[in-house]
Amino acid sequence: MNRDQFEKAMDDLDEKIVAEAAGYKKPALRNKIIKIGSLAACAVLVMVGVVGMISGGKKDNAADYHGESYYSEGKQQEENDRQSLTNISKSNSFTGDDLAPADAEAPDREALSPSYSGQKNGSTSSSTVNDPSKIIYSAQLTLESKEFDKCFEEVEKIVSELGGYFEDQSVYDQGVSVRKASMTIRVPKDQFSGALERLKGVAHVTFSNQSAENVSKDYYDIKSRLDTANIKLERLQGLLKDAVDMTDIIEIENAISEVEWEIDYYSGTLRDYDALIDYSTIKVDLEEVQELTDTSPEPVSFGARLKNAFVYGFENIGDSLVDLVEWVVGNIVWLALIAAAIIIAVKVIKKKRRAL
Repeated sequence: MNRDQFEKAMDDLDEKIVAEAAGYKKPALRNKIIKIGSLAACAVLVMVGVVGMISGGKKDNAADYHGESYYSEGKQQEENDRQSLTNISKSNSFTGDDLAPADAEAPDREALSPSYSGQKNGSTSSSTVNDPSKIIYSAQLTLESKEFDKCFEEVEKIVSELGGYFEDQSVYDQGVSVRKASMTIRVPKDQFSGALERLKGVAHVTFSNQSAENVSKDYYDIKSRLDTANIKLERLQGLLKDAVDMTDIIEIENAISEVEWEIDYYSGTLRDYDALIDYSTIKVDLEEVQELTDTSPEPVSFGARLKNAFVYGFENIGDSLVDLVEWVVGNIVWLALIAAAIIIAVKVIKKKRRAL
């Protein structure tokens, strides 16, 4: 091989090496771009899934929200009514004395509160002073007896002697010598404790529950709204007498209708509260049985305690699994998209690694 042939061979070799190097750069750059694009797509899908689940949770929370509180709505309604009355008075050229601010004549909220027990302006509310607390007493009893008829008659006797009445009474015949009675008894509130004790002595007690719900805040708030509505009605009736323009007369009459509806609503609510407060409720279930249920507590040994703890732990695990399944089902679409993105990304990365 002479010198010219050697130089030609070397030139061919250099060109071949350069061509191979150029060929490797393009796939490497392309693979890098594909890898970055796949990771970016996965990140976008994950972000979309997270945002979707968060927005879904916000929508659920928003669906549970029903607006402002009852008191705030009432105050806003009062403010709107005062504004409309002011506009009517201005259109009829009435003076400010004809439509005094509501706060100036509204009933004293302190006098209507449960803690108030004094007098003001020489007058005293007997219901507020004598019985400031508005409490609804209720109880529930489950009784068993081998002598169904005798116990049933005894319950009726107790209710009659205490001045109560049956709001509901049902008897079910479930088979031979198996009867069951469900009763809703109403007794005066001052006879509630005595009635409960006497009913417990009628038959064998398997369940007993007693509650006292203090509704003073709601009761006096509604009473305050009722008094304010009555004052508002008097003002509207005064404006109606002095109104001349037919448009103002129609507007005032519409306002009077709305206020009268409010008065009827508040009055009915207070009557319902008074009925529940003045007469306590006792629900009694009387069941005829062949053998009385043993309700005496059994001594718990150390082994039984361990057994209960073991069972309780498995119940908690079961509840947790149920919650997990519910969450997965609720977010199955987003989880499927995220899983698909991860699988695609892993396959792309493995394929590129094999190519290298």
